[in-house]
Amino acid sequence: MLVAVVAEEALYRGVAWRVLSSTGLLRAAVVTALLSGVLRFGGTLLSGPWPEATQAAVLAICGGFTYAALRWRTDSIWPVVLLHSALGCAYALYSPGALLFLAVLLLGTFGFVLYGLFLLRNALARMGGVQPPQETTREPS
Repeated sequence: MLVAVVAEEALYRGVAWRVLSSTGLLRAAVVTALLSGVLRFGGTLLSGPWPEATQAAVLAICGGFTYAALRWRTDSIWPVVLLHSALGCAYALYSPGALLFLAVLLLGTFGFVLYGLFLLRNALARMGGVQPPQETTREPS
């Protein structure tokens, strides 16, 4: 599982992030989240029925927003790899239908989208932390 997480994050929050971040922070976050969801949908669809594949894809897309925000805020994929690994272990340890599994699933689905959008909320964040030039006004002498 750890190898898959590192490879996925290296691809999406590493390579794809570098390519897309020049087009804007929000666009990079959305595209990398959608790409990870499409990959998860395809991979899950090959091994199971489409409702589970759809659920996995939605969860991957929602988690992708948080992973993108964390990648931007830390400027590293390693915190993202740690969080993604921890969540992967939580999903693997608890069986579907258990209360903790459902809580983690809801947190992953709704909480991550809200948290990711919260981290990306202001214009300064979306501009990559670059302050726009300030106009100076001169007083008449």
